[in-house]
Amino acid sequence: MTSKVWYVLAGGLMATAIAIAGTALSQSSATIEEMTRMVVPGRAEIVLPMGDTTLYAESRSVVDGKAYVLDGRLELHCGVADTAGTPAPIVRSLSEVSYSIGGYAGRSVFDVHIATPGTYVFECEGDAAHPFALAIGHGIGTWIVVGLVGGLVPGLLAVVVFVVVLVKRSRQRRRARAQAATPP
Repeated sequence: MTSKVWYVLAGGLMATAIAIAGTALSQSSATIEEMTRMVVPGRAEIVLPMGDTTLYAESRSVVDGKAYVLDGRLELHCGVADTAGTPAPIVRSLSEVSYSIGGYAGRSVFDVHIATPGTYVFECEGDAAHPFALAIGHGIGTWIVVGLVGGLVPGLLAVVVFVVVLVKRSRQRRRARAQAATPP
């Protein structure tokens, strides 16, 4: 293959990296904005699908048009139960996912496993003098990983291909100049 084709390949890989990273950023932003939010301290009934759901304490948020800021230490105790009062298991979040996009900034604090889809009651206690928002959802960590891996891998490959072709072309030019300068 000619070196021009390799440069085009490197450019294509870089374009792919940018497209994947851009899509992941857009999707994670949409996921964050669409999460259900509640004010802590408080109670909320939320419809959840089967599977794992994460609760994110937001240091910057908007709920029903009102801005909330969590400054200082986080005091949070939550319980989750179905409408019949059967508790759902809630544990400290196993992952350390954090985000800061647009008007929202938060970090994962609890994970809840939902065995049966339906309406669940969230009751959370915190410092009543300093209410803050709790976002409930999932999928943020996945989009972050997709953006990093999906953007970095083709991006790094593009750089490697470009550098290798550049080095090889440089060597070829030097050899050609040396051969041209050598008398027959």
